[in-house]
Amino acid sequence: YSGVSYTISQAKQSKNTVGQKNSGLSQGSNNVEASFIVGPLSVAQYERFCVSYYWKAGSTRGTYYTKLYYSIDGTNYTEVSTNAKGATTFVEVNGELPSLDNDNLYLKIIFCTSNTQAVIDEVKLYGYSK
Repeated sequence: YSGVSYTISQAKQSKNTVGQKNSGLSQGSNNVEASFIVGPLSVAQYERFCVSYYWKAGSTRGTYYTKLYYSIDGTNYTEVSTNAKGATTFVEVNGELPSLDNDNLYLKIIFCTSNTQAVIDEVKLYGYSK
């Protein structure tokens, strides 16, 4: 995509050995929610969307979670149901977005572990033609 930007909050690019493949985004501080937002993505020519990414909780003691959201205005986000579970090794998270007849899709991933740093990597968006 051209003309797309992303925002990373409370996270940092990790070294090549930290991600699922290479370098992922690592939570900046324990127990502080990190986020990755990307958009606007032009998706009017598609009718169904699947999002996948890898995440590692780092520790399954305490609180840990990752959540996926979408928005068509970049301000109001709706949570997407996913198969996310906590693990100390990378697991793939998958979610399906509803059909959107809109040219502006924003994706937001949040992730957090209370007692160590969570990591996300390899975010992918799949669209199916109308």
